Amino acid sequence: MHLRPMLPKDFSEAADVGSKAFWNDELFGWLCEARVDHPEHFRNLFLRSIGRNYHHAGSHWVVVETDTDSKGNKNVVGYARWEREGNSPSAKEWQRDSLYKRVERSLRYLENEYVRIFHLDRSLDNARMAEWESQSENDHSGEEEKWHLQELAVAPSFQRRGVGGMLIDWGLERAREENIPAMLESSQAGHKLYQKKGFQITGVLSVSEDVSGYAMMWYPVGYKKS
Repeated sequence: MHLRPMLPKDFSEAADVGSKAFWNDELFGWLCEARVDHPEHFRNLFLRSIGRNYHHAGSHWVVVETDTDSKGNKNVVGYARWEREGNSPSAKEWQRDSLYKRVERSLRYLENEYVRIFHLDRSLDNARMAEWESQSENDHSGEEEKWHLQELAVAPSFQRRGVGGMLIDWGLERAREENIPAMLESSQAGHKLYQKKGFQITGVLSVSEDVSGYAMMWYPVGYKKS
């Protein structure tokens, strides 16, 4: 297996990975209770999310792909979205924008608004999604300059085979090079993987009595916290 940048041609495969990886996830079970009745809508939720965020200035997507087999096939088995946050010259380099990206973001925004307004995604509870986004958008880090792991998904058949670690390491290597921290929001089920990579729990994200997660931070060796 190898890691490489995500390309637009990977969107469909990545949506398959995400929808399967989070089918039994506690948070997505709460956000998308109707996914059992509308599995294709649930998959399309991931497809729209990837398309919407792919061209966001500062977002950097990577995938893990299997090596080419004897039949010439290779498959995307995991993906991650890392975002460089901050206002330093280094951050600005990672946040380069373009007219093409701005046009793509506008088109994707209109697509998502159309789906939301006319409730075309029957798997998603829009009110619950808005509540979760309000929780996760709060900056629990106290750090202006950082790398933020926004999304990570691994195909169920490839979990516990090092794929998640490869995707996490991509961002940690950049954070280490810049001597800045990294942050993420984790579900109850996923936080142990991040702890193994050196992340620490810094806050609790709670959207209901039964559904909660963690804000987590990673610091390079010798880093002085703000």
